[in-house]
Amino acid sequence: MGKSYNKNDKNKKRSYVSPKDGSLWLGGYHAAAEKLKAGGAVRELLIQTDSRNEDLEALAVEAGVPIRYLPKEELDRYCPDRHQGVVAVAEGYTYAGVDEILAAAAEKGESPFVVLLDQITDPHNLGAIIRTAHQAGCHGV
Repeated sequence: MGKSYNKNDKNKKRSYVSPKDGSLWLGGYHAAAEKLKAGGAVRELLIQTDSRNEDLEALAVEAGVPIRYLPKEELDRYCPDRHQGVVAVAEGYTYAGVDEILAAAAEKGESPFVVLLDQITDPHNLGAIIRTAHQAGCHGV
């Protein structure tokens, strides 16, 4: 018997990091749209060949992002769990090292304020912690 699918399964991943160049593959209409609207560094928008996403295509054209149409099987290689026929290929995240965080605090003439985390498993918790740390004036998480 085949594996059952629950569309509300939060364990399904929507983003992956390319093992080749560290680019971020964002699967799903809303993830791609928000990245384009936010002016994030999107290298390319991949759309399933038999899919209609005119508003998303317009966002990409407006942002000067190239669009490539691919069959579902090829999109599955980028985001095997869920992509809704759309994958945004974006720049990977850049992280600051401890030395850079401490230098940023020193540059401001402030004592370093750093939040250290361990065993965070819920991305919503992580997002809330990062937003709170930022608002509190934290130099790094």
